[in-house]
Amino acid sequence: MSKTIIKATSDTYLKSENKDSSQLTNDQKLVIKKGTVLELTDITGLSSQDYGITLEEPFTNFNHQPYYVFAPHWGIIESDDPDVNKESPLNVQKTSVVGSVPQCGIDLIKEFEGYLDELPDGRAKAYPDVIYGWRVPTIGYGTTKYPDGKKVQQEDIITQAEAEKYLTWEVEQLCKPNLEKIPSPKSMNVIW
Repeated sequence: MSKTIIKATSDTYLKSENKDSSQLTNDQKLVIKKGTVLELTDITGLSSQDYGITLEEPFTNFNHQPYYVFAPHWGIIESDDPDVNKESPLNVQKTSVVGSVPQCGIDLIKEFEGYLDELPDGRAKAYPDVIYGWRVPTIGYGTTKYPDGKKVQQEDIITQAEAEKYLTWEVEQLCKPNLEKIPSPKSMNVIW
């Protein structure tokens, strides 16, 4: 018997049937809070979005083994099942289930900020902040301070890869909690 441990990456449901949670009655679904960890004895791919799971210890007040889950709401913490890594589109994140920046948030910031003052070779030079001018030199996707704490200078030039790296660092450090609230198409089956 194999063992797989999964963790809810958002508020979601454990379902008694392989249907969208909106099509089920309250008796056919159990609310699972973000961060809940479940130990499984089996996980079966039914589609790219839904999985059948068998819990090591079923819920006494909701015993519908096997249960069904909406795959994008779960991350695999660990598994000794050799088929899991081959078939699973669940968010395979090992121990860093909460340690990544939502791409939809990064894309939104990139769209809003823009990649300003791009040079012909694709690099970007510093530009004056729209409000504070050269008192707050800015570069790339709105970076004003590098991860090492150094402030952007007027003469600075960076590559687009560096701009994305700095943006990701800023988002991870300063904006992540708010960005996680932005829904994406995969998370629209969330309990609000």
